[in-house]
Amino acid sequence: MEPIADITAARRVMRQYLAHAEGKLPDDTFEQLETLSDSPSPVDQIVRTADLLYARRDELDDAGRTAGAQLASFAAVNAWHGMGGASNRGGLIAQALLRDIDAGEVTSDDADPAPAPGSIRQPETIPAGATVQ
Repeated sequence: MEPIADITAARRVMRQYLAHAEGKLPDDTFEQLETLSDSPSPVDQIVRTADLLYARRDELDDAGRTAGAQLASFAAVNAWHGMGGASNRGGLIAQALLRDIDAGEVTSDDADPAPAPGSIRQPETIPAGATVQ
């Protein structure tokens, strides 16, 4: 995974993944990513996109898991919105997403943080056949 150097590079990762993900994600997940891309705050974009990708990681391919790990790591380094500091939430999210890539499936570990409440799929929007974490 190549680390993100600055906000411009982080926004590029988000745009590239959004283009890649069209037609590959459930509609509501893709629509949330589109809405996040319209946020005027790049910090909010980065943190919330990382949180959404982590919470919906069972829907992602390796490109989505990599983008989520990159964004979460960048947010952790900058200690934005509780992603860094002592909790290292962003670092733990990145580790979980990279572990999923290595395993070829969604994995779990006791150290994995809980998904952010606003990113969790609501029961009435769960597509048939999808799993809820």
